Amino acid sequence: MVEFGGIENTWERCEQQRRGWWVETVVQDLKYALRGFRRYPACSIAAVVTLMLGIGSTSAVFSVVDRILFRPLPYRDADRLVSVGLVAPIEPQEFMRAARTTSGRTTRNRWSR
Repeated sequence: MVEFGGIENTWERCEQQRRGWWVETVVQDLKYALRGFRRYPACSIAAVVTLMLGIGSTSAVFSVVDRILFRPLPYRDADRLVSVGLVAPIEPQEFMRAARTTSGRTTRNRWSR
């Protein structure tokens, strides 16, 4: 047995050859975790609450981002919608030139060249 790496190593390799060996390992891990939860309940509650808050906030942020960024707007001809706002100070001549060109087609501003 020593030439195969010892009794423990040989036993583990033989054990992992059986079908479903990982189920027993998972059950053992769950039993160990439940014993730890009973032993330290305050720490367990803090861990569970932290996980709940993290998963809840992540799903809330994802649902908002999904609705805003990934789904199309619920309007007819949504690709023709225009956002109006100032991102930098512009001169009055540029504003008037842009106002004349928005009748039915998309305009280009000086930042999208």
